[in-house]
Amino acid sequence: MDSSELNRIVEKYVGIPFKDHGDTFDGCDCYGLVKLIYREEFGLHLPEVGDLYTSAYQRHQVDNTVSAHINYDWCKKVQTGEQYNPFDMLVFRIAGTDHHVGLYIREGFMLHVIEGSDSGVERYTGIRWGRQLHRVIRHKVYEQRINGGSL
Repeated sequence: MDSSELNRIVEKYVGIPFKDHGDTFDGCDCYGLVKLIYREEFGLHLPEVGDLYTSAYQRHQVDNTVSAHINYDWCKKVQTGEQYNPFDMLVFRIAGTDHHVGLYIREGFMLHVIEGSDSGVERYTGIRWGRQLHRVIRHKVYEQRINGGSL
């Protein structure tokens, strides 16, 4: 994927309002934004987890949900030192629990949405998120498409 294609995709998803349990252009929570992009851009459906937590910011519920679904056959953990690909999922840990997810865009930047803000591009290496990055995961089918050059 070249940078103009990447920018075109990212721009489509900037400005979506936060909506708890949302996964449409009308509003998304952090995981909903990831689901929306994967569904609309790549035709890939991520596991439904919205019914497994009350609110996007009930940390223990989100942590349990993410932990339970991270080991599914649909994704793999990106190893330390491995290069990130656009749209890899960045999982952030806050106060000891997996609490937030964003999408890698390019070195140092992610696309995400948080309560009180519209979706946007922000540094994941800065003061706010830099020490919170816990793991990076990649959809296995997406990886096959990248490696096969079909994106």
